[in-house]
Amino acid sequence: MSLSQLPEQMIEAISMLPKHLPVVLITRHSLREVVQGRGLAGYDLQLTSDGIVLAQAWGGVFGDARHCN
Repeated sequence: MSLSQLPEQMIEAISMLPKHLPVVLITRHSLREVVQGRGLAGYDLQLTSDGIVLAQAWGGVFGDARHCN
């Protein structure tokens, strides 16, 4: 699983983030389990194994950025 799975616009948009100001970037990951009758909607659905790997790769793009909990 690589960043090539992400929409190209997400990678391109990184250069638009200001370098001299703090930024909060919120990303909704899309590789989630499908629940019968609910599709892919809902924050309670778990990421798939591929979704976890992709999320880690996307987070790695930001290197030493500080993270919020």
